[in-house]
Amino acid sequence: MKKLSFLLIVLTLAFAGSSLSQQSSLSINLETGLPTGDFSNVAKIGIGGGVAYGYALSPDIMLTFKSGYLSFPKADFPPSGYPAGDIFSDSASFSAVPILVGGKYFLNSGDTRFYGSAEIGMYILTATSDVNNSFKTTSTTKGEFAFAPGVGTQFKAGSKTNIDLHLVLSNVLTPSKPLNWINFGVGFSFGL
Repeated sequence: MKKLSFLLIVLTLAFAGSSLSQQSSLSINLETGLPTGDFSNVAKIGIGGGVAYGYALSPDIMLTFKSGYLSFPKADFPPSGYPAGDIFSDSASFSAVPILVGGKYFLNSGDTRFYGSAEIGMYILTATSDVNNSFKTTSTTKGEFAFAPGVGTQFKAGSKTNIDLHLVLSNVLTPSKPLNWINFGVGFSFGL
């Protein structure tokens, strides 16, 4: 999965480099994922990062392509009456690789700009579970459709550099129940 993430990041950088112009940008982001809904019962807070390529259609509208990696660490599920981490506990960890396209709409101009965003695409999800009472580990990977609305603020940090703070609600539509989490992120955007 990490090799796939690395490949997606390299491809994003190559794509960005092939269409250099004043209207394009490359962002490097650090993300924290807070599970919500049913997902919060089986996952801990995730951390990861990614890259995003943006192409400005106008001063207010930007098309985006984003990929990265988010890891939700192992959470224990002990049987009734046993402490977490006990030899009889079950545990699970999750990871997600987003491949999203979308856009940003900037609400104002100036050195500090507020925006709304919307992205659709696919998350490659990996779930790993340890069933300790049978000493068996299983792992499953699959791609699922997703959409991610968000809001954010960009602060001018140089002639071609911005700092981006954003909040995104990731919604992954799985066959049984959707997986939802809130991404809190900070990014550094460089004009190309």
